[in-house]
Amino acid sequence: MLATDTRSNAVTVGARSALLAGGLTANAVTLHREARHVDGVRVRAHGRTHACRIPAELPVGRHDRVAIELADPAERTAPGQIACLYAGELLVGHGTIAA
Repeated sequence: MLATDTRSNAVTVGARSALLAGGLTANAVTLHREARHVDGVRVRAHGRTHACRIPAELPVGRHDRVAIELADPAERTAPGQIACLYAGELLVGHGTIAA
């Protein structure tokens, strides 16, 4: 499913490849290490960690909105899910996936 329109009660379907995205945006991101240390993101509790980078120079702390670039396209995720950010195997931040 690519999209839903509740007003017209319509669902848009398409090829699985249309679900791939090269990045995501997260809101209310907390970083415990500088953004340059982030090299992975996990968006599903039992999913794999995707190689990524945060292109902005962000310090430790809370950030309203952060763009995350994926090394390889991955299936888009639903808004509201948690994005866990890693430096190697160390959890260094988190945020809520934006729409």
